[in-house]
Parts: sequence; C-alpha cells; structure tokens
Amino acid sequence: MRVKSMLRGLTVGVLGAIATTAFAEPAQIGATRDEIATRTAVRDDGARMVRQRDFTGIDAAARRYREDGIRTPSGTSVLAEFYAGIEVELGYGQRESGCAYTAGPVFKAWQRADPEAPTPYILEAEMLRNYGWCLRGSGSASKVSEDNWAPFGRQLAMAETILNRHRNVAASDPAFYAALLDVYNDSGKGESDYRSLLDEAVARHPGYPSIYFSAARHYLPQWGGSYEAVDALARRAERELPRAGNAGGYVRVYWYLIGCGCFDQDMPVDRLLLRRSMSETLARFPDNWNVANFAMIACRTGDPHAAQNYFKALPIDYDPKWQDPKWWQFCREVAGVIPTQAGA
Repeated sequence: MRVKSMLRGLTVGVLGAIATTAFAEPAQIGATRDEIATRTAVRDDGARMVRQRDFTGIDAAARRYREDGIRTPSGTSVLAEFYAGIEVELGYGQRESGCAYTAGPVFKAWQRADPEAPTPYILEAEMLRNYGWCLRGSGSASKVSEDNWAPFGRQLAMAETILNRHRNVAASDPAFYAALLDVYNDSGKGESDYRSLLDEAVARHPGYPSIYFSAARHYLPQWGGSYEAVDALARRAERELPRAGNAGGYVRVYWYLIGCGCFDQDMPVDRLLLRRSMSETLARFPDNWNVANFAMIACRTGDPHAAQNYFKALPIDYDPKWQDPKWWQFCREVAGVIPTQAGA
C-alpha cells in the first residue's frame, strides 16, 4: 500500500521520521476501507431509518457509535456522519421552495417513544438553529434585515431550551456540546459562559472533533475572536484528541477552516506543528483520503515541499472526489507534480 510506504519513508522538514506512537486498530464500519463509501453508507443508513421511523434502530446505532467511539477510515466521527444523514433527510431547516421546518412531529413521536434517548433532543435543537439561520440569511450582520433578527433569536432560544431542559439525558452524547456551543456562539453568549461550556465539553468528550470545529468558528475574528485565538484552540485540540484515541487535532481544525471557506493566508499556522500533526494522524489512520487532503492543506498553508511528498505517496490515478476540483489541480501545480497549465 503506497500510503504505508510513505509513512515509512516520508521526511518533512526537520521532523525526520514519522511518529511511532502505538495505537489500537480503529473500529471500522462494514467491510469497506474507502472513506467516501463509508461516510455515504453511514449517512444513508441514518436517512433510511428516519424515513422508516425506526427510532429504536437509530437510538441503538447512535449509542454504539457514541460509546465505542467508532470512526471512519480517516478518523472522523461516525456518529457525526450518522446524524448528518438524518438531518439532511428531515430537511435541514430549509426546502427548495424556501425556509421550512416540518420535522417537529417526527421529533415529538421520537421523544415519546424513548424519552431517555439523547439523539432526538440534540437533532431537534440543531434543526431549529439551522431553520433560524435560513430565516436570518447567511449575510453579515450589517446586511440582515431587522425583521429577520427576531425569528432568528426565537429559534436559537428554542434550541437552547430543548438542550438545557434535557441536559441530564443528552449530555452523555458529545454532539450535545457541539450543538450547544453553536447556539451559544450564534446567540452572542458572553465569553465566560462560552468558555465554561467548552471546558466542560472537552473534559467529558475530548475525542469528538466537532466540539473543536464549533469552537474554531467561535474564535474567528468575525465572531469577536482572533487568528491567535483560533490557533490556540487548534493547539488545544492537538493535546486533547489523543486522550480518546484520536490524533491530529491541529491539522483537523485548520482542515475544517479550509473546508468552510474560513481560512485566511494571514493565519499564524505553525508549519512544523502542522507537519507533525499530519504525520501522527497518518500513523494512526493511514488512509489515502487523509494523504490527499494533507497535500491540499500543505499547499494552502504555504508548504509546497510537503504537498509534493504527499502527492507522490498517492496512487497516480487517485481521485479525491471533491465537489470543487480546482484546488486539486492548483495544488498539484504548486507542488510541481504536474506542469502549470498554459495561460494559468
């Protein structure tokens, strides 16, 4: 396998050899080792179950994913993918015709079926928040109509009430904290309250990446933070994720920021730490999906030499199946893997 060959031989900068920390083999979903196939299967499973109103099946699957910390081949949370499939199936707060929230009766039936299950409370709150964002609009605050602020606030308040009312049940699920952190951020909670919730989340569920993704968004300058605060959060993720058998907190935070279009070239990325974070992630999760994305991340953060090494470690015909292939082309050119296109 070319990835394993890369792990044996890749040297990046002053780091030398890849970290050799021993980890247990991660649990897998089904027989597939393909990242995208795994994510698709998990999301489809969640969508199918909610279509069939199989609340017992959903709760059993969520419990297993939550308690066993099951991850995809690249190291992402299967629980988060499972929940995403359910949310998309239920409408995610909007339809093609505009903003709509029609999942209320589903959640009520679900909660009656098992009042002690965390999942319906978490997903109901998430969908109410998403519905609020649809009503608000995605533009900057200065561009939001006064008429849209009140319904946005009402949806956030409803989401917070649901989560806090069922906290004793729902907080056993790490997605509870990611959802509540998002609500705290969007509703403008004070930094003291936000930091207290973040500390509680990390103490209870240090290995759940979405907690750090929520916090990374909160610490962006447009939410009153700074690039330095974002980097401090990424360093915290790097320290905390291994406590639960995961790895690569630093790279995962910047990966998230690149993916959401939030990355800025002025961010003070520590390239040596980023290289180490990527190497340790690959030692734990030697998957081509990680190698391809690390090539792109190295390119985006100004490290073409590392990008070149990652590209060379991939099968020549590997296709990452990104929605926007322009970065794949651009980064291969930057890394010198393919010639720059004429006129580019």
